[in-house]
Amino acid sequence: MVNYDNAIQYIETQEASDISYVKIENNNKKLIVSFASNSHDGFERKSSLMKLKYERNDFDVLYLRNRRRWYLGGLNGIGKNINCTIAFLKREFAKYDKVMCVGNSAGGYASLLFGSLLNVNCVITNNAQTDLQYVKNKLNQPNLINRSKQCPVTWSKYNKIVNVLNNDVLYNVFYKGDDFCQKQAELRGNVRSLVLHGDYHYDEIKHFPNVSKFNSNRDIIPLIEKFLEE
Repeated sequence: MVNYDNAIQYIETQEASDISYVKIENNNKKLIVSFASNSHDGFERKSSLMKLKYERNDFDVLYLRNRRRWYLGGLNGIGKNINCTIAFLKREFAKYDKVMCVGNSAGGYASLLFGSLLNVNCVITNNAQTDLQYVKNKLNQPNLINRSKQCPVTWSKYNKIVNVLNNDVLYNVFYKGDDFCQKQAELRGNVRSLVLHGDYHYDEIKHFPNVSKFNSNRDIIPLIEKFLEE
């Protein structure tokens, strides 16, 4: 892509298709991988990452999406199951000296999962789920119920992030916290926010020495810039 506008136009063209990924450039030594959340139809962080990219032009970006399916099955344009996704990402990551995964909510879960399995340098997440079995039990979530039935082997291996965390990966995580989520639950009349984004998910992984909690989602871009500078 020549500039920010060209990149955004290209991303939006790909968003209009059913493909699950889009990559912006393929000629730098650093890669940022952005996994979209369940609530996002398109490729998440396209504006913020493209703005940063064309200010610096020293990293490539790979966007992925898999709305309401938590990246546990096949992805359009990649393959029929999670093993295809792992193989695809492994090939992409091999081209780079440094790789970072970022994501929000279900995209955060995917960042933790694939970043751990593929030994990336750094993972940054915002309100990531770390225990899908807990979410399934608490919310009786149809998409997770279907995932657990359709992909039983994958489910048994990867429904709890604590089982895959990698001692060689740096994890930076942010959670809004139970107080904020409880207020959202009261406003919306359901506990969805508390179950998906509450402190339970942080408590599952906080004892790992390479897991650090940051204070605000406004810190994400500065953390990405720090990664790029190192």
